[in-house]
Amino acid sequence: MKSQHPDLVLIYYKQKDGVPLSEEEQRAWEAYRKEKPALREALFEEDRLNNLARNRQQMLPYKAYQKKYSAPLSITFPKEKNTATVKQRSVPTWQIAFTVAASLLLCFGAGWLFKQLSSRNETPPVVQTSEPAPITPGYDRAILTLADGKQLTVDTLVQGALPQQGATAVSMPEPGMIRYQPTNPSPVNGVLMNDLKTPRGGTYRLTLADGTKVWLNADSRLHYPVAFNNTSREVQLEGEAYFEVAPDAKRRFVVHYYDQVATVYGTQFNIQAYKKDSNLVALVEGKVKVGAEDASTQNGLSLKPGQQALRYNGKLLVSKVENMKNLTGWKNGRFVFHDARLSEIMEQVQRWYDVNIVYLNDVADERFVINEFPREYSLQLLLDNLSATKRIRCNVRGRTVYISK
Repeated sequence: MKSQHPDLVLIYYKQKDGVPLSEEEQRAWEAYRKEKPALREALFEEDRLNNLARNRQQMLPYKAYQKKYSAPLSITFPKEKNTATVKQRSVPTWQIAFTVAASLLLCFGAGWLFKQLSSRNETPPVVQTSEPAPITPGYDRAILTLADGKQLTVDTLVQGALPQQGATAVSMPEPGMIRYQPTNPSPVNGVLMNDLKTPRGGTYRLTLADGTKVWLNADSRLHYPVAFNNTSREVQLEGEAYFEVAPDAKRRFVVHYYDQVATVYGTQFNIQAYKKDSNLVALVEGKVKVGAEDASTQNGLSLKPGQQALRYNGKLLVSKVENMKNLTGWKNGRFVFHDARLSEIMEQVQRWYDVNIVYLNDVADERFVINEFPREYSLQLLLDNLSATKRIRCNVRGRTVYISK
């Protein structure tokens, strides 16, 4: 798309809304259509507009369109109740007198009741109405299960030392992080296991005894030894985690997830394993080998940086990662989606904001671009930006988000 038409995105969507074009806009549009005669009877080439929006570093490809029209886009949702229309009418004099008398009688009765209750030191019951808890972004929180089975809610603990595990000191050097440091410099043969679990709306960081750093996403669990043995370093994962593995040529690092394993010696990679029949390993740097749990290490598939191994319906496929931030943006506190299906976006949204998603019609395959939306921002702001595209409508009731066209 040529740079002399910077507002073609706006022109196109103004046409879709039936907004009249200015003479300058009309000339720019006609010039574009002459350059693209094949599109005269076809849909406008929206993918090129999306690319233009990405180059402008916009969060959504329609942000400029929304900004052009300062008035918010109108979205109508069904109301909980229909409000009746109140009409004024004349009231007879006798009815007014009757109403005044009834009011006086009511006041007298209320005073008598209050006096009776006061004489017995009783107070009228207070009626309390419950409101749904506000939807807030996730934060650093998790449950740590120690080797003896004791559970600690780590987000409520004061920064400092935690109960020592065998010959390993455990501490919280900063909020949102747990660190394991062996007091015995040599690898141990005995195994004490700990378990770190993040709920929906939670995330946490972890430094293992070998120096490996782990970022645990929402609704995830890592099972690991407090100190590794002489031959290998092995952990078990459910959910999603980013690993920055400390190099050790003598001891491989193995991540078990469902019936798959990822084997490395020192590298950075992301594993998304919320579902048994659909999980993903993406390699950022170094080397990693992915394969079935019961297969030998030599039979696994090797990944190069920028590649991913996707397991779907029992098959393991290797492909190039089009945008690594799509998969790792959460680690840096960002939602990043480029040409992503709405269902993919909402899977992350429901885990981070701890909400339920209900699709009222066929909208799950709609595609969007979200360029680094901070995860500490409110859910409503995210939904407002998605709704501003006029391709979907989002309605929040309690902790459920209803999405429709």
